[in-house]
Amino acid sequence: MKSIIVSAVALLALAGCGSSAAAKSAAPKTFTAAGTLTLQLGAYANLDDVNCTGLEGYDDIKTFAQVVVYDATGKAVGLSQLGYGKLEGPDRDVLGTTVHGDHCTFDFSVPGVPAGAGPYMVEVSHRGKIAFTEASAGSIALTLGS
Repeated sequence: MKSIIVSAVALLALAGCGSSAAAKSAAPKTFTAAGTLTLQLGAYANLDDVNCTGLEGYDDIKTFAQVVVYDATGKAVGLSQLGYGKLEGPDRDVLGTTVHGDHCTFDFSVPGVPAGAGPYMVEVSHRGKIAFTEASAGSIALTLGS
């Protein structure tokens, strides 16, 4: 009797493993859309010689600004936000003052975007949708300013 109970428990355990493996394989495939948004010199304010934020007409470009990914039908399929703006590039002398960096870069990462629903579009704040492919989703590079 004891061996029958052990066998029944083992069979139930195996059956449970099989169903969870099937559930894992049935999970939809997703990817992460990631990249940068860069503000050119004149479009950002230096906050502390390390961090920066959008300036005047670009003041909507700042830490935590909304990033939305859309699928081919125009449906929003991913939502995230910009990271901290970082000064990058060489220091410059502007009218006798040292300017740290010549551009301000914000990283973003939008996980859980459904695979196979492209071509895709990404929009930061209200700046308009920019197309990208699933193949280029890990290196999206956006630029604002002149």
